[in-house]
Amino acid sequence: MPSLCFSVNDTVDSIKSRLDELMYYDRIIEKNLGKARTFLWIAGILTFLSFIFMLIGIPAPFFLVILFLLLPALIYHSTMTSRDLENRRIELGRALFNIIGQDIKPGSECFVEIDLQGYQKHGQMLDRESSGLFASSSRSRYVDKWFSTKGKLCDGNVFKISIEQSVKRSEKRKRKYTKVTETITESMKFILKVDRDSYPNISKISTLLSTAVTVAGLEIRKIQFSGGIVRLQAETAPYRSTKGRSGRVEQGIENLITGKTLVSLFVHFYRNLEKCR
Repeated sequence: MPSLCFSVNDTVDSIKSRLDELMYYDRIIEKNLGKARTFLWIAGILTFLSFIFMLIGIPAPFFLVILFLLLPALIYHSTMTSRDLENRRIELGRALFNIIGQDIKPGSECFVEIDLQGYQKHGQMLDRESSGLFASSSRSRYVDKWFSTKGKLCDGNVFKISIEQSVKRSEKRKRKYTKVTETITESMKFILKVDRDSYPNISKISTLLSTAVTVAGLEIRKIQFSGGIVRLQAETAPYRSTKGRSGRVEQGIENLITGKTLVSLFVHFYRNLEKCR
């Protein structure tokens, strides 16, 4: 099983290769998970039918066989579920280095770190409060920087990109289940140390870029320029997820940052930067 914290300092080709291997591994896990779910559905139906047959006096000799196989299948399904990775995070890294990697000098090293554990294991809990009888409900806030990368482009500019989640989580314990509601916003910080020989008019960047502009779902909130370094911060609209007795309901999943989102903001920035040559 690969590390759930993907951290590499290597050439673009090597990083792309390792991300492809990670995606291939995840597809195998998802395939096995699909087989396990199919088996559990079939086993569940057969178990129910066997029970009905026994109630009306019809022998069902395969009932014990199904029960014997059901427990290992449940354990296997649980194991595969814990190993299933979030495709969005892997694909984001692949998109970045497949597209922006073309503008990185061949052979030069880049750094990338992608966390695949989720905010509850990798992130930092900011606060938590409980209420109700026997603390039956709770609210907590997390922050989790799950993606970061840096490298040098062919034009001499050095970039740093990071993506951070802010999470509000509430849990309410019911008699037979726990209702969990999550509200997640993501912010992307883009820092560029500009090569002044390539962009002698870089001071114009402050007038070319503006806040309150939305690019591929990311709203630019902050732009700073000082000492040849441009800092840009953008934020998504909220994503909400509610998990209860009947399953999970999601709203705004398209707001989460993807590879397309990241590349679109990068391209938007560079279109304006080109006017500073």
